[in-house]
Amino acid sequence: MSTGLIIVIVVVVVLVVAALVVLPGQMRSRRLKNRFGPEYDRAMHNADDQRAAERALAEREQRHSRFELRQLSDSDRTQYLQRWSTIQERFVDAPAEAVRAADGMVTEVMAKMGYPTEDGFDQRADDLSVRYAHDVDKYREAHELAADTDAAGTDGLRRALLNYRELVDSMLGADHEPAATRDGVTQDDATAAAGPRTQKGPISHD
Repeated sequence: MSTGLIIVIVVVVVLVVAALVVLPGQMRSRRLKNRFGPEYDRAMHNADDQRAAERALAEREQRHSRFELRQLSDSDRTQYLQRWSTIQERFVDAPAEAVRAADGMVTEVMAKMGYPTEDGFDQRADDLSVRYAHDVDKYREAHELAADTDAAGTDGLRRALLNYRELVDSMLGADHEPAATRDGVTQDDATAAAGPRTQKGPISHD
């Protein structure tokens, strides 16, 4: 066998081995990016490197796979949609109170679906990110705004409620939601809620 042929064989073997090592990692990265969307970028920003970020996301998936999640019944959906409609109406006169109620409702719906809710907000958000990756960033922002209603102001509270609604829509299933309850919190609502009627008080970070 000539030296040139040996070199070619060695090069081919090296390329095959490299492909077997690199391709699974690339496929894993692509899958995680597709599943987590903006949460992938957030994990990359918060981690030391790509491997650590992807390991953290994979651990979320593994934890999530152990949950015994259940579908909400039609009666559950109807009840929560009615409550959400009440929360939106309350925003006009008591925006901070409405935002706190929205935050509490998200946690309650999570528990009803079978998610653990006792491990604090950050863990709840991480758990939701596996199924609702494109909504959880708004959930994080809403919770941060609701944590200090004085600093958030009327516009911030309005944005928080709209963000909560995005997640609620996804959790309850937008197809089940009557059009009347999908009306947003308008700028007129926010204006009407301005001034001394804005409620004060932080929301718990539990």
